[in-house]
Amino acid sequence: MNPLSGRVVLDLAQRSSRGRRGTLRFEGSGMPMARSLVSGSGDPDATVVVHDQRTWPALLQRGSRGMAESYMAGWWDTDDLTSVVRIALRRTAGLRHFLDKTARHSGGLVAGRNDSGRRASTGTARTSPPTTTSPTSSSL
Repeated sequence: MNPLSGRVVLDLAQRSSRGRRGTLRFEGSGMPMARSLVSGSGDPDATVVVHDQRTWPALLQRGSRGMAESYMAGWWDTDDLTSVVRIALRRTAGLRHFLDKTARHSGGLVAGRNDSGRRASTGTARTSPPTTTSPTSSSL
């Protein structure tokens, strides 16, 4: 495994902890350069034990899904999963807000385009939602 991906994830954990509550302790045999790291301070507090270096590329490539899949695969463990998820959500709030805002401003067109830049076909005709008319005072 590429040890660089582990260092990148841990660096992001350190940077994202600034100004946010919550302590994550990283340790275990899957740590890059066989070192432990404490990221952040305060409550909640959780220890993440990394058993397999495949955890790091999974996190970088698939984000929260990679976090869940690598946990289910047993590549890492924790003493308090709820705290790990809460801390991760707090620390990634800015990034998630940016991505959501970008998606809203693009009108969802970015995800709907194929490699040639054309709209991807879904195989169904696009229809407008039905319009409803509200009763007017004269029809009451």
